[in-house]
Amino acid sequence: MTNNTLIYSDLQEYSDDEIQLVLNSGSECAIVEAVLSTGLNHSNINFVLNTINICYKNSNANIRGAAILALAHASRLHDNIPEKEAIDLLSNALIDNSEYVRSQAKLAVQDIEIFVPELYGKIKQN
Repeated sequence: MTNNTLIYSDLQEYSDDEIQLVLNSGSECAIVEAVLSTGLNHSNINFVLNTINICYKNSNANIRGAAILALAHASRLHDNIPEKEAIDLLSNALIDNSEYVRSQAKLAVQDIEIFVPELYGKIKQN
């Protein structure tokens, strides 16, 4: 029997150049960590959304799901999240072919409802 214990660890903060290198590496684990770190730690919301968009276009559902989770983190931390991009990402994620991505999108919408209620109202209209 295997032990499937989850272990929490802080995410490394990456420079912009390091994030670009990781995104080009093709390593699923590294990309997931980098996009989550970006959503949690990066101060430039445009860079964050660009990174999330790149990761959401990946064919790997784990990377797409992590991108949507990063969007949820960013929505809690930034009060100036660009609405159109967030709505487009979430609209697509809510109908993604992966159950995992759809569930991450539902959780992200719940976070946005709490932390960015004006954006939540616009998401509900779509």
